[in-house]
Amino acid sequence: MMKLAKNNEAKMVIYNALPKKEYERIFMCNTAKEIWKTLLITHQGNSQVKDNKIDLLVQQYEQFVISKDESIDSAFARFNTIITSLKALDEGYSSKNYVRKFLRALHPKWRAKVTEIEESKGLTSLSLDELIGNLKVHEMIIKKDSKIVKAKVERKSLALKAKKESSDEECSTSGSEDEEYAMAVRDFKKFFKRRVIENALDAATRIISLENVQNHRKTRTKEHLSDVLGVIVVKKMMRKSITKRV
Repeated sequence: MMKLAKNNEAKMVIYNALPKKEYERIFMCNTAKEIWKTLLITHQGNSQVKDNKIDLLVQQYEQFVISKDESIDSAFARFNTIITSLKALDEGYSSKNYVRKFLRALHPKWRAKVTEIEESKGLTSLSLDELIGNLKVHEMIIKKDSKIVKAKVERKSLALKAKKESSDEECSTSGSEDEEYAMAVRDFKKFFKRRVIENALDAATRIISLENVQNHRKTRTKEHLSDVLGVIVVKKMMRKSITKRV
């Protein structure tokens, strides 16, 4: 009778501890021992399934690595899932092993910090929680320094951009001035050429006018000489006529 009472008490404790989904799996069991065995098989499987799960988790543990951009919180969440699952299967490692494994899994960018921890702290006495806390503090410092460096780079980039825009504007202004100068030179050449042509035409006109004047003068001179010669000839003829009469 007492054995039955203890069995019922144990069943009630298990029932109250299980969610509804788990309760549906074991409510047909008559004893607490049957309930426990059913739960073990459901979550751990038989010995072969259990060994396979352990092998898989051990492989995940050994191959565990932390990427360059992964946060400590994210990495620890993954790591903790593995070691918790191993413990649930009655398989696990020592705290010292966890600490060393997590340090080895860190990306090379953490190498300086890992060396500092190994030299300043005894890994045998350092718990995994202490290690995670230490790394998270260092991670915050890295993020802060990264933001400062990023801000400096952005300011430098903006300064270079402004300088380039100013240089481009100066080049544009200089190009405009050069174009204006070239246009002024072309206009001057055109003006000079036009004036040269006009002056040449004026000179040619003056030359032609002078030639016309000279020709006119020559013609007048010839006409005057003809008149003079005619008068002389007439006078000679008159003299000859008078002389004959005498």
